[in-house]
Amino acid sequence: MQFLSHVWQSRPSVFEACLGFVVWGGTVSLCLLGDYLFWQAMLPPRTLEITALFGFGAAIAAPIAFWCARIIARKNASSAFSAMFIFLSIGTVGATSLIFAFNFWLYFSQWHGTFFSKLWLIQFVFTFASAIYQFMVSGLRLYLPFGLLALVAASFWFSRSMTR
Repeated sequence: MQFLSHVWQSRPSVFEACLGFVVWGGTVSLCLLGDYLFWQAMLPPRTLEITALFGFGAAIAAPIAFWCARIIARKNASSAFSAMFIFLSIGTVGATSLIFAFNFWLYFSQWHGTFFSKLWLIQFVFTFASAIYQFMVSGLRLYLPFGLLALVAASFWFSRSMTR
């Protein structure tokens, strides 16, 4: 019962969740644009769509990562840094890959079988699996190098705020 109380008390306020939503989503979007300009010296034609996908995935992950990191970090700077680094990185990549997978599935669903049939279920699972695999192969590199620097900065800020 005490653990459930700790989990409930660790949740971020609405203001903190909204601020994390906006700031982390915007930071990842800017990191993605910086990555494009750094490596390719030009922006591809669908830059706005890709930036929105990455930014929205990061924005969704931020409040959840704050909550999970607060549950684990207890006034210890190193544990707060580690928890935020792990939860924010996994959450950002996970949420973005799921959004990408839904987009991928929506495109290919026009060729799938009838809704909720056995064939449809198999096609749904394998479409999602292949989309997540494709995101991991081609999408993760877009976080580097600027996204990693932003992740370290956000984790450092979180550890400083937890130890005050």
